[in-house]
Amino acid sequence: MCRYAVSGPYKEKFACFECRKVFRQLPLSDVAQKVRLDSAGKRLAKCPECSTPMHNMGKDFHAPCRSDLRQWRKVKILHGHGIGFHSCGCGPGERPARLSDVPAFLQRIELAQQQSECQRIREMRRAKKDG
Repeated sequence: MCRYAVSGPYKEKFACFECRKVFRQLPLSDVAQKVRLDSAGKRLAKCPECSTPMHNMGKDFHAPCRSDLRQWRKVKILHGHGIGFHSCGCGPGERPARLSDVPAFLQRIELAQQQSECQRIREMRRAKKDG
């Protein structure tokens, strides 16, 4: 069973790529007071150190050491491609270990998305043909 479903509250981890720091905050569902949201309904959180917007990395995010610039660059690239560390507590799935692994990882993700899109189109055509 997923650990986030059993107990909690588990906090979301927000990263500041400028300061290379992570701050934890309760999820929106557990917050009683009003929080600021952007136009997409995502929580707006500013870094307490530098006041730049922080990024919700998910509950399963493990921040690299502050001095590890290559790992922080890797995390920033992954986040920029929409890859986070959100899950039900079972782990976020495969993630590249090193910055040099990122291009191949992104290529595999893109290929998998293209294949799933092709599969969806095929299923729609079959359903249209049958129905």
